[in-house]
Amino acid sequence: MPSTAIRTFSYDPQTRTLFVTFIDGDLYAYRDVEAETYRAMQAAISKGRFFARRIRGRYAYAKLEEGQDSAAFIPPDGTGVAVGR
Repeated sequence: MPSTAIRTFSYDPQTRTLFVTFIDGDLYAYRDVEAETYRAMQAAISKGRFFARRIRGRYAYAKLEEGQDSAAFIPPDGTGVAVGR
C-alpha cells in the first residue's frame, strides 16, 4: 500500500543510518537505527504509521539538502537537532 507520508526510504548498514524521503521531497537521515528496525519498517503495512510510532522522536536526525554528504549533517553527539532551513 502506498504511503501518504513517505515517498521512499533506504538504509546504510555500515553507518546505521535510515534515510527517509517524505512526500514533500524533504530528505532526512536518522542515526543509529538498528537493522531490525529497518526490516520491520520494510514489512510494515503502513510505513507512515510505523515511522510515527517507532522512528520519530527516538533517533537523532538531520535534514539533508540535495547533494549534501549525510555524514556531515548528523550531529556527532546524538542530539535530535534538525539541520537546514
